[in-house]
Amino acid sequence: MDAGASVGFDIHSTIRNGVTVNVQSLASLQVNGVNGLYSVFMATGKATTRGNFAARNRVIGIAIPLNQL
Repeated sequence: MDAGASVGFDIHSTIRNGVTVNVQSLASLQVNGVNGLYSVFMATGKATTRGNFAARNRVIGIAIPLNQL
């Protein structure tokens, strides 16, 4: 996919006993003029749509809260 210039990206790692046990990466991308939220598989870079933002909402960045789990 070709993403536009408005891009946000964040990675959340779950660490237990000093070891990373899970990694989630999310991106806000504009693809074909539509702003959406994507999960990104870090090993391949494959992005999968999680949903779209309303057209009136221009999203240019994201942040995953540290205490979300």
